Amino acid sequence: MRCLLVLALLPTLGAADLAGSKDPPGMKRYEGSEIVGYRAPRFDEYLVPLSRPTQLTPPAYSKSIRVEGQLSRYTYLAPAGRTGTEILRNYRLEFQRLGLDIIFEKR
Repeated sequence: MRCLLVLALLPTLGAADLAGSKDPPGMKRYEGSEIVGYRAPRFDEYLVPLSRPTQLTPPAYSKSIRVEGQLSRYTYLAPAGRTGTEILRNYRLEFQRLGLDIIFEKR
């Protein structure tokens, strides 16, 4: 089973979780973070980039796959004083714990 989880990390602005939002089932939230953007799970189609973009508008990639299935979107507000590196390492460990594969990571 392949899963794709897209997370956006924003600087702290002091908000509470978005009304009606909830974390992905079984996934531990980064301590102190808050949900500021959420789209509930629904069946949809998504282009998964497997390389850096070759064009920005419209987005195009030299390697990508089109997938369909249950798609959810989560945007978390990171707690003050945390670095992007620290948060991403935390989520990599969480993905490992859940048995999820990272199929592309921009470096």
